[in-house]
Amino acid sequence: MGKPPPPIPPAGLLVLNKPAGVTSRAAVNIVQGAARDAGWGRRVKVGHAGTLDPIATGVLVVCVGKATRLIDRVQAQPKTYEAGFLLHTSSPSLDVEHEPVPVPNPPSLSRDQIDAALPAFLGEIDQTPPAFSAVKVGGRRAYKLAREGEEVTIESKRVRVDRLEVTGYDGERLGLRIECGSGFYVRSLGRDLAKALGTEAVMESLLRSRIGGFDLDGAVTPDDVTAESLPGLLSLSFERFGLTTLTCDDAQAGDLRGGRYAQIPFQDAPGEPGECGVRDKVGRPVCLAERDRDGTLRPKVTFPLPTVE
Repeated sequence: MGKPPPPIPPAGLLVLNKPAGVTSRAAVNIVQGAARDAGWGRRVKVGHAGTLDPIATGVLVVCVGKATRLIDRVQAQPKTYEAGFLLHTSSPSLDVEHEPVPVPNPPSLSRDQIDAALPAFLGEIDQTPPAFSAVKVGGRRAYKLAREGEEVTIESKRVRVDRLEVTGYDGERLGLRIECGSGFYVRSLGRDLAKALGTEAVMESLLRSRIGGFDLDGAVTPDDVTAESLPGLLSLSFERFGLTTLTCDDAQAGDLRGGRYAQIPFQDAPGEPGECGVRDKVGRPVCLAERDRDGTLRPKVTFPLPTVE
């Protein structure tokens, strides 16, 4: 007799409120450990959408099972950050991972000067990631090279900033609220803004409060995730991706999960042609599909029926 097929876990996402001092990978490992303890198999896939620095807190979206195929979609969503910077200091990592060093003879900056500098960092801008980052340089992570004392040269890239505003300033500490696209480094913003003001800065706090439709409302801590609680924490809401959700019958669900086309006429389920999410009659995710003008659904990402709960 051959080996039994590996279990198929539920496809779902959960939003962690990552505490400071925990790496994103460590948080994912906690979820993966809970999934294994729940009997979902040793090779159950678990991944996160968008790394948070160890000192950062807030929204970390973790994807489980076939929902890991949605990681890129989550990462592409706009993000909101609340950041705190200590002006007139420097550190190799651009944050307090390294002890901040005071800048000699710093300028005295007014709130008006800071406000006047912000528009240059709005819209599409070129930004160079920090040397202490996960960007790959010559096949290795930049932060590993930097920690070994090697010179790290990283090319700038195009990023997007939709909103940038001061949330607090006392002459030494600066608070910013940032709404931005993917690939944006808040530490680099602090570096570049400070440079434009004739000084330096390090990031001393960072909260990610939102990624697209995922925010801190209902988020759980890593300590809340156990083998017993995990099934109830997972969900896959297509609406959080801005998609219309359709409900199909059992025959349609079988076809779509098998990669075959199905049809849901617009008179039965109003909506617009384009990408949509599909659920079965009991609410389980079936697929992401492209809906043609005649109501034909062409599956793009499928979610098989779980064999474990």
